[in-house]
Amino acid sequence: MRSLVPLQMVLPLCTVAGLDPDKYCNQVNAQERDMLLHHLKNLHFPVTGHGGWEEAIITSGGIHLKEVNPSTLESKVLPGLHSTGKY
Repeated sequence: MRSLVPLQMVLPLCTVAGLDPDKYCNQVNAQERDMLLHHLKNLHFPVTGHGGWEEAIITSGGIHLKEVNPSTLESKVLPGLHSTGKY
């Protein structure tokens, strides 16, 4: 799982999904994979604050507005993918 999520998230994600964190990938059954997928797709991270300007990160790039439905913020390229907020 280390290739899927940050290392700090592996143990909490396994705990929430009811998986043994010491189990090898080839030992995880279909029901366990489904639970893991469910929890990965439904993770919520509440914003509790910010670090201020000293810790701010500047990025470049972004999403071409022509590729986004302005009413729903859903991608026109990949339906079901929303750029922000809840659908």
